[in-house]
Amino acid sequence: MNTNNIELARVDRLIDELMPHMTQHLCELIAFPSVREEPRPRQPFGRPIGEALDYCLRLCEQSGLATTNVDGYAGFADISGSSDDYVAVLSHVDVVPATPEEWRHHPYQPVIEQGRIYGRGAIDDKGPLIASLFAGIALRECGMRPNKTLRFIFGCDEESDFACVRHYVKHYPQPVCGFTPDGFFPLVIGEKGNLIYRLSALLPEEEQLSAAPRLTALTAGNASNSVPAQAEATFIESVQPLPTLSLPAGVTLSRQEQRLTIRATGVAAHASMPQQGKNAILLLLEALFALDYQPRALKHSLDRLYCLLGGNGHAACAAFSGADELSSLTHVPSLLNAGERSFALTCDIRFPVSHDCARYQRQLDELARAEGWDIEYLMAIEPLYRAADDPLAATLLRAYRDICGGDTAPLIVGSGTYAKELHNTLAFGPSFIDAPFLAHHADEYISSADLQRLCKIYARAIYELVK
Repeated sequence: MNTNNIELARVDRLIDELMPHMTQHLCELIAFPSVREEPRPRQPFGRPIGEALDYCLRLCEQSGLATTNVDGYAGFADISGSSDDYVAVLSHVDVVPATPEEWRHHPYQPVIEQGRIYGRGAIDDKGPLIASLFAGIALRECGMRPNKTLRFIFGCDEESDFACVRHYVKHYPQPVCGFTPDGFFPLVIGEKGNLIYRLSALLPEEEQLSAAPRLTALTAGNASNSVPAQAEATFIESVQPLPTLSLPAGVTLSRQEQRLTIRATGVAAHASMPQQGKNAILLLLEALFALDYQPRALKHSLDRLYCLLGGNGHAACAAFSGADELSSLTHVPSLLNAGERSFALTCDIRFPVSHDCARYQRQLDELARAEGWDIEYLMAIEPLYRAADDPLAATLLRAYRDICGGDTAPLIVGSGTYAKELHNTLAFGPSFIDAPFLAHHADEYISSADLQRLCKIYARAIYELVK
C-alpha cells in the first residue's frame, strides 16, 4: 500500500485510542533520572541515560521496529521503506538535573494531575519522543508503506555537548531530511549560535586578616545551559562579624556558631530564554559586592565578575554585546564555584544568526587576558538559518497548520538543537505558542491534550516526508 492511500482521520482515531499507552510509556521513561554521569562500559554517559536508551529500544522492538544501539551513544529504530534514503526524527533521552526541593512533585516520580503529566523531561524531550514514535507506529498500523525509511534516532547527550549525534554521523549516512521535536511551534527556521565558556583563576595565597570574615566556599547552578535557581556562599566569621545587611530580594542570611551562610534563590529557566528566570548567581554576587570580606583577591575577582556580567541574567555581558536584524545576544552565568584561592565561572552565550563563534571568542580572549584569567571553551556551535519557503520548512508548517490552523510565522530562537548536526533538519515543536515554556523549569509538565495534539501533528509531518 502506498503512503498516498492513508486516511489521516483514521490515524487520528487510532492516536486517540493509543493515548493510555503513550501516557504509561512516558511516565515510565520519565522515571529514569537520565542525567549525565561517569561513563561505564557501553554506557558512555552513565547508567541512567543508558537505561533510558535501552527502555526506548525495547519499546520499539515490542512495537515491531528494527532497532540498533549505536555503542551506547545513541540508538535508532526503523520503519523500513522501499529505498535506502531515510527521514530522521531525532529526539533525546537525557535531561538536565533537577533539584527535588524545588518541585511540588518529585521530578523522577511522574504524577498525572489535572490533565498534566509532571516530571523532568516531560516536555524536554521525553514527551515529544513518545509522541513522535507513536505517530510513526499509528501510521504503520493504518497501512503506511513508506518510500523512504523512517528512522527514530534517540540521542543521549543533547543537554551536554551533542557527542551522541556526532558519534552517530561518523558511522551512519545523513538523512535526506528530518525534524527534531525539541523546539517550538509553528516551526524553528533559525537557531542562534551557542558558545559556552569557563573563566577561572588560581589566586595568590594571602595572610589571613584578623578582622574581616573569610569566604571559604561558593557554589551555584547545576547545568551549563540553565539559569541557576540556587547559589550559596559560606563564611567563617572572626573578630569582626558581617554587619546587618540590606539584602536583595531572594537573598537570605543564616548563622550557626561562627559559620555564616548567604543563600540566593532565583527561578530556573532554560538559558535560551533567560528572561523567564531569575539568576541566583547575580543575586548572590550583588549581595557580596556590598560586603567587606577576605581573601581580598577572591573578593576582587567576584566583584569584577559582577561588574562584567551586567547586573541581570538576560542582558548581554557588559564587556560586549551583539545583535542583527533577526536576533540579539543573550548571556547567562550558569555555574559558579569558588574557594579561598580559586574561582570558576561558566557562562552560556546565544548569539545572532548572522554572526559566528570567532567574533565572540576574540572578545572573550581579550577580556580574559586583561583580567589575568584563564578561559576555556566548552561548546562552540555556529547558528542555523533557513528561509521560510524552504521545501522542508513548508512541509512542516503545513502539518502544524492542518491541526492548529493560524498563520503564525516561523521562529528564530536561542535554543540550540540537533538540527545543527543533521543534514536538512529543523526543530519542530513541541512547545505550543499558547502554552508556557517549561523546559529546564521546576514542575516541568506536558498536558495530555498537548501530547495527543503533538502526535497528530507529527503523524502528518512524517506522512508527507516519507513519500
